Amino acid sequence: MTEERGKGVFFIIGIRRSGTSVLRTIISKAPGIECVLFEPHELYHSIQMQHFDRFKSDKHLGRINAFRPQEEGKIVGLKMAMNPGIDALDWIWLPKTYPQAKIIFIWRNMKDTYASYYKEDCGSVRGIITETVYSPMFQWLWGSFFDFYQHNQDRSVVVNYDKMIMAPEKTLAIVWELLGVTAPANLPGMVRAPRHSQGANKVDSPHSFIHPFEEPLAEETKQAK
Repeated sequence: MTEERGKGVFFIIGIRRSGTSVLRTIISKAPGIECVLFEPHELYHSIQMQHFDRFKSDKHLGRINAFRPQEEGKIVGLKMAMNPGIDALDWIWLPKTYPQAKIIFIWRNMKDTYASYYKEDCGSVRGIITETVYSPMFQWLWGSFFDFYQHNQDRSVVVNYDKMIMAPEKTLAIVWELLGVTAPANLPGMVRAPRHSQGANKVDSPHSFIHPFEEPLAEETKQAK
């Protein structure tokens, strides 16, 4: 059963304030989508715990196995937005636990992601970390996303948030192809410009933030992107 787990399932994964919520809203409106859960922390906790023998339980396993389409011909998903840090690397248990699931990563340039995080959390109880601390954690986490994508392009795609804002129909075509569904009606009207940004006008590539110990892509490859 484990090998079959994840059929009809997909995950939206990205760094917090990078567009995971707007992408969830768009995808949830597409025909053939049963639902897209918003950060189901109980399920995510069960996924995190289930690989530890001392924490395995029927409760965790029941939650994991229950996440599947309930209607024939439909697909279900969930979105998780990660705060950069060590705990965020547990995202990898999503595709490991659901080996048949599809993964949709969303990328937003680091400057704008940090600016949005700063403006959202600067007045919160927990406060914020500095950009100097945030930047390497962002790079490390995106390195783990992109490494998975490089080795699993048959079941994953990378959506560029900045390009999605400018050209949603073209940018999201890879999502509909991956999921086997059609785009929702009035797609352009569902996308709006971000409220918080650093003012960066260029469209960065996720290839700029690969694993810190990997060689960068060839210059001609980056230019082609």
